[in-house]
Amino acid sequence: MKYGLQTKLLLFLIASIYSGVWIYLATPYRLFPSDDSYFAEMAGHGLNAILTLKTFQPVFYGWLIFGGTAISYLTRDMNSLVVVLSVLAGSMTVWLVGSMTYRITRAKWAATIAAILYATAAWPVTYYFMASYAPLAALLFCAFLYQLIVSQDCYRRDAIGRANLSLALGGLLSVLFLWTSSSAPLGVAVALFCFLPFALNRRQLLLKKIAAFFVPFFLVNAFFVWRYGAHLLDHLHENIHTPHYQAAVEKFGSIPRSPFLSFISIGKVHAPLFFSFFILVTVFFLYTVWRRYRRQGVLTPGAALILWLQSIIWLHTPLLDLLPFTKLGRTHFILFPLTIVAIIGMSYEIARLWQTNNKFLLRRKTAGMAFAGALLVAVVLNSIGLCVDRVNHRMFTPDFYQKHLSSVDLYLLQEDPHSPFIKSYLDAFAPQIISARLFDSLARNKEREKRIALVVGPTGKNSALMSTLYFDFKKDLYLHEVYYRIPMLHNRHAILLPYYATYAPFMMEEEIMQALYLQKRAPKNETAGQNLKLFLF
Repeated sequence: MKYGLQTKLLLFLIASIYSGVWIYLATPYRLFPSDDSYFAEMAGHGLNAILTLKTFQPVFYGWLIFGGTAISYLTRDMNSLVVVLSVLAGSMTVWLVGSMTYRITRAKWAATIAAILYATAAWPVTYYFMASYAPLAALLFCAFLYQLIVSQDCYRRDAIGRANLSLALGGLLSVLFLWTSSSAPLGVAVALFCFLPFALNRRQLLLKKIAAFFVPFFLVNAFFVWRYGAHLLDHLHENIHTPHYQAAVEKFGSIPRSPFLSFISIGKVHAPLFFSFFILVTVFFLYTVWRRYRRQGVLTPGAALILWLQSIIWLHTPLLDLLPFTKLGRTHFILFPLTIVAIIGMSYEIARLWQTNNKFLLRRKTAGMAFAGALLVAVVLNSIGLCVDRVNHRMFTPDFYQKHLSSVDLYLLQEDPHSPFIKSYLDAFAPQIISARLFDSLARNKEREKRIALVVGPTGKNSALMSTLYFDFKKDLYLHEVYYRIPMLHNRHAILLPYYATYAPFMMEEEIMQALYLQKRAPKNETAGQNLKLFLF
């Protein structure tokens, strides 16, 4: 018990440091132009506007009300409400990832490494720079699965009452998860289906297990269905039959779809090195466990739980691709914490099974720590670099303008199709949209009292845009027209600034752009033309 308490306190310390670092880095919140309208209203007007969420996502609504009320005693900056709550949800997920790993391995070092891997991961950070329910959905899904894991651990120790309590909490958390994400019904169904072998391992307790889980599940769910059922169907229909689909058919001739097993493709955009390790370790783990099972006919409890998590991942992934869901980035995200628990658990079990094989002289703890340590160093260094990129692409441009150009009038061009989105992004600095000819005359006016700046969006062939359906960037006409109408730009040096709309991880949150990128039909952020260009006069 003492050892478990030490682990919990260590995980709490990691989660607390995580919260402090990301609240500092991710605030103040900058409006993400591709956010849904009610999220945009929420970011702009604070708690009063989130009433629009109540009928569509009541759990997320309650989370915002509860968190907003608590945070209001500390700060009046309600614009950063979603950021702070998303980071807090992420920090609790850090704790759960470590705790799930500890429940499976009983190793403090394994739990610590799992928590650090999630704490340094770049995928969760993506949602700290946009208004999204994804961090809360991932937290509730992990909490739901954690309670199922605890219930099995209790049954192994014959603590029947405690196990039933965990199953009851799991039932309650699964309902909250169901009403947070449009793809949650699939996640709950897959998790419970894969959990059946555990539920059936003691048939004399089967009815008690079923009652413990489903009584709170049906009672709480009945209230939500009675109160919000019709609105939920509308929300599901909205997500499945998005208006973007019709526009995509008109523009591309068909609906671009992401590659099959898109969880891996999207995951490699967010964490390329980690997912390469994950696939490699999965193959080696399955081979090792299969050989052991063929010889002895039994699975260790830890290996069985890891296989359960792997079953959830590999069943949920193709089903989500086959069903007509949109925004696959955030719907797949709930699986990401499971991959971290699985990869550390697999590393531990591989080393554990090697210990019993006379061909290997490696001790379990030494082998497991060596491999997990190497994984930690390589993946964490890669993840930290990706986190820095996200901060740069989301915060560098407005921070640069605020620090160096706060007294400079900012202008955008009517001819630039990116201007409405850039205006929302830099709205705090009151940019004005004018024609190229008018700006040219303004720039030539030597009697103006202040310096002026012009921001031009990405230019060149196939320039990317988050909402790419609305414009055609296959023709390289925009750059030529701007330079023709503003001759003063011809030989003027431009300051290149990162632009979120051409950054691949953010593209994963807009279904059409995501599909085009994964099909290699959208440009990668590797050329100067994909940046914002700032001209000073």
